[in-house]
Amino acid sequence: MFNKKILLLFFAIFSFLTFLSIYNSYNSTESILVNYNKICKGNASCLYAKVIKIIDGDTLLVEYINGTDVKTLKVRLALVNTPENGEIRYEEAKKFTESLCPINSYVIIDQDDLQLYDKYGRMIAVVYCQEKYNLNEELLKRGLAKILVDICKKSEFRNESWAKRYGC
Repeated sequence: MFNKKILLLFFAIFSFLTFLSIYNSYNSTESILVNYNKICKGNASCLYAKVIKIIDGDTLLVEYINGTDVKTLKVRLALVNTPENGEIRYEEAKKFTESLCPINSYVIIDQDDLQLYDKYGRMIAVVYCQEKYNLNEELLKRGLAKILVDICKKSEFRNESWAKRYGC
């Protein structure tokens, strides 16, 4: 009986500490939390999230805390399009995205006010990696993405300098 109580106590403490370490990893530094509110524009969602998968050059799977729940979300980059699987430079674009926003790193997601989600349910956003790199812009700079000119008028980000520079 005594051993069961010790074992249960040990398990409860271990579980609590594990939860605490996961929760704290999402709120790692005060400077990031201050910066992410300054980076986002508009009124739509502004999320601090952990990258769990790079789907392709312009789509990421992330997880974030919403209250006490951990949620997953597919994010599609606003205004840019990278090559699809099987097309030239697909692997290069995907690897570049993974190098700038590695798996298990944290990103800031600024949802587009004028097009919140696409027809596949993916959040449309600008993604900031390493607290400073605009992934949408970096893909365009390296010639790994093209601007979606026909979408410009539907995007909050159409007047950003990077979007104008590449054709919006």
